[in-house]
Amino acid sequence: MTRIRLGLLAVAVVTATTAGLIACGNSPESAGPVRIGIGIPGELLPTNLNDPDSAQVVSALFAPLVDLDRQGRPYEVAAASVVPDQHNQIWTVTLREGLSFHNGEPVTATSFVDAWNYAAYQPNQQRANHLFARIEGYAALNPGPGQAPTEQRLAGLKVVNERVFTITLTEPFAHFRAMLSAPAFYPLPAAAFSAPGTLRADFARAPIGNGPYRIVASGEPDDPIRLRAYQGHPGPATAVDEVVLVPYRDLSAAYEDLLAGELDVVGDVPADRLDTVDDDLDGRYLRHPSPVFQFLAIPTYQAELADPRVRQAISMAIDREQISAAGPG
Repeated sequence: MTRIRLGLLAVAVVTATTAGLIACGNSPESAGPVRIGIGIPGELLPTNLNDPDSAQVVSALFAPLVDLDRQGRPYEVAAASVVPDQHNQIWTVTLREGLSFHNGEPVTATSFVDAWNYAAYQPNQQRANHLFARIEGYAALNPGPGQAPTEQRLAGLKVVNERVFTITLTEPFAHFRAMLSAPAFYPLPAAAFSAPGTLRADFARAPIGNGPYRIVASGEPDDPIRLRAYQGHPGPATAVDEVVLVPYRDLSAAYEDLLAGELDVVGDVPADRLDTVDDDLDGRYLRHPSPVFQFLAIPTYQAELADPRVRQAISMAIDREQISAAGPG
């Protein structure tokens, strides 16, 4: 099986357990691009992700300040260092030298500060807005529904020079360095903005990142996305020069194309094929723990589910012994 450094494309949830699996077809070593089956991605803006498939694509396009190792410990990637003061309230970030975006722009402290200010500004309605709530000045940018912000930039973000910026939190938080691994904290190039604080309307369809792969061809959400390795990224060298992400609306169709040799890798296996995956792929798959928590939630705001006896009946109807006996995957 070819080893592919493609961020979250190498991690897929199979069931509601902590099992993960990557399935490989018959010819992963063949010449040409590696073809990977994914779901239909949505918007590809790091601060507005709403589905795992978009996150998979974005993780290949951007390099974070820090990433997490297999034990969940943070380590520097785009950052040379992330250092707190003695109270864990003022954090100083120093970037690696020579970083650049896919369009050749240098990655600077301003690249991060501008991106974070955009995400934290209430009128921009970014899904990851809440992740910036720990930074000083967040309340002024987010006064609440129906109210206008009194500021447009976070008071706690200060650019020191091209490679250094500081982050002042509203209160001490010892785990902030690990938090910076989230996609919401990726940088954006100047080319992402049509004016200060205003994102270009077309940027989210084909983002310009600083990560291991750059987009060379994309189109509508159903169209394949062609990626090519970017040598200027701060992480380890990529094992594959070119990747084609093939979106599927039907997971079973992607799996059948894998078996037929039309795909090289899929990150998930249909539930009805888990019993036969060993025979189907002859060991060409990988299972591993995945840090995912899944749960069943009941929308109690719906009148028909507001009665607690209805929820009790649903709970009693679940065969827990059968679920436990099935085991992971």
